[in-house]
Amino acid sequence: MTLDDAMIENNLITDLRLSFSRVSEFDRNGPRSLIDRKKISGEFLDFGSLVDDMLQPDFNITDKYYVFDGEKPTAMLGLLCDQLITNMVNSNPNLPADDYKILLLTTIKNLGLWKTTKDDDKLVAKFTPNALEYVTAMIESTGKTLVTNLLVQEAEEMVSVLKTHEFSRDFILSDLEYQVEINFEIGNFKFLSFLDYIKIDHVNKTIRGIDLKTGSKPVSEFLSNFIKYRYYLQAVIYKNALFHYKKVNNLKDYKVLPFQFLYCGRYEKIPTFIEISDKWNKAARYGFDTKSGYKHKGLYELVDNIEWHWRNEVFNMSKEQYENNGLIQINDEFINIK
Repeated sequence: MTLDDAMIENNLITDLRLSFSRVSEFDRNGPRSLIDRKKISGEFLDFGSLVDDMLQPDFNITDKYYVFDGEKPTAMLGLLCDQLITNMVNSNPNLPADDYKILLLTTIKNLGLWKTTKDDDKLVAKFTPNALEYVTAMIESTGKTLVTNLLVQEAEEMVSVLKTHEFSRDFILSDLEYQVEINFEIGNFKFLSFLDYIKIDHVNKTIRGIDLKTGSKPVSEFLSNFIKYRYYLQAVIYKNALFHYKKVNNLKDYKVLPFQFLYCGRYEKIPTFIEISDKWNKAARYGFDTKSGYKHKGLYELVDNIEWHWRNEVFNMSKEQYENNGLIQINDEFINIK
């Protein structure tokens, strides 16, 4: 019996929706992540999102991104900028000059910055033109992602590679569905997935899901991230989503092909399709052991564990710790005794 079969009790959880990122975070960071999610951001994530968006036919960079070439101030000036941004977003981002000066002074004194400087004009002068430029950009970009011109240029180069390289151009320029939102269920949870691409072949009656990945490493090192970031879980979750997509779109005679990642190294610039085998699909569902002895939980066990933690409201320890009153056994299956 699969986890999907277990839904006969109609015990669906409605106050927690899962996704690949949430299941992966639970596996890597433990049950606390279910109630205390960390926002993941960074240049490489912004780069990947920018490339994804630029490949869409109706892309307009100003809809989602704000291009800013300045630098974020550091130390005390950085603290001041962060607090000013918070204050202005929560009040009025377009203050008159006199009110802005009052807010600036009040914020400096409330934070206890530059305590040895007593002259108000000198305190105001600590707020440099570069700092003003940064705060202005952050206020104006509320709800958008800040990117630099350099990042935009690099993303444009990557898009050009994907559209022209012999390995990827036919796919990128073919008839595709972009950023497809699919709501479906696994076990007693609702899931949400956004598939970068769905390619439907109406002649051969096939459906394939493809996720675009970009990164700093060459494709030869992709496997390390495949394991580290649990991309095998993403592949099997997205394949489940495709089966649901097939059902709701009345494509019952169509075959769901093996899921693929389209990976292109940010510096290598060689697009490569990486296909997920049936063996990997099985490993992702049921878990697997590496030759070094490390156990990786599969999707079904992880979803089952998430359900246990959510229903029992235990987020500060593992299920094993809780049920065994603080006793756990370290894995010894990979030890060979002579």
